[in-house]
Amino acid sequence: MIPLDLIVYSNEFSNTKLSWDLKGSKIVRGLGIDAKFQILPEIFLPEGKQEDQTPLSQDAIVLVHGNATQRYQNITHVRRLSEVRPDLRFIVSIDTGYGRSDYNDPEDYDYARELLEKPFTPLKPVTVTNHHPGAFLSGISATLTSVTRSLENYLTKWKMMKQGHVFNLVIYYDRDLSDITHDNEERADYLGVLYQEIQAGEHCLESGSLETNKPIPQNAVVLVHGNATHRYNNINIVRQLINRRSDLHFILTVDDSTVAERYFRAEEDYTLIRTVLEEEFSASQRVAVTIANPLGFFRGNDVGRPIDCSFENYLKSWKALRGQ
Repeated sequence: MIPLDLIVYSNEFSNTKLSWDLKGSKIVRGLGIDAKFQILPEIFLPEGKQEDQTPLSQDAIVLVHGNATQRYQNITHVRRLSEVRPDLRFIVSIDTGYGRSDYNDPEDYDYARELLEKPFTPLKPVTVTNHHPGAFLSGISATLTSVTRSLENYLTKWKMMKQGHVFNLVIYYDRDLSDITHDNEERADYLGVLYQEIQAGEHCLESGSLETNKPIPQNAVVLVHGNATHRYNNINIVRQLINRRSDLHFILTVDDSTVAERYFRAEEDYTLIRTVLEEEFSASQRVAVTIANPLGFFRGNDVGRPIDCSFENYLKSWKALRGQ
């Protein structure tokens, strides 16, 4: 059983506790999670305290009733607390029937709506459910329909995160890909994969670091633009990283028109690419190669033609390897 502190800030004690006792507690046990559950009055939220004035426990999941009657001031508190307590995970309950004028701070409205449009995942410090805390805990709405942004959905992903089933992708490419990759998290979520992405310039590759000078995260998948204009020197750097970081997997992008030895700085780099191209494109391989630039890899096509060596297919094989 995985231990968890699950805390709810809500002034509607009876309804919240009933939903937990009837459904929520059973859902949690069914997921193999041992949850310590408590409901706290919303008055303790601003300071992030419990009733005995002690701070919230480390790594707790905190469900907060947004509370339209208080003009959603609780969202302001959550935004601040998420910055001072990055170990916590917050889920804010809102009613989408209320507009910007119903919020004490219009920025809180924009903040909540933006989160509502993003995947519902514990990888983010704050997320939003469009249901009352009771419906969130039970998974059943007031109209007796199933709730998508529910406790069961959230904790299923949280358990995956705790078990290390997160696809961490680090992209080394000198072009900003945000216009192409902005929906990668949503695409991965549709496939049932927890996804995180970091982009860095190719100049960071040699040191095996990010733009922040931090090292590449443990067990990450590293997408590298081979870069034929620099005679595929990035491939040479990857060969060195393979020896230094046994935990990493690599996806190398090369141009179909330049996969010849004369375009490579070193014979060993060319040999690596030719060898890997003869193997199956799969997350089971330490190194995979796609005959497309990073844009084509994410789009799943190169110069208008579909490719098998794509982002979506790699994600599927990564998921299959973990038996998800």
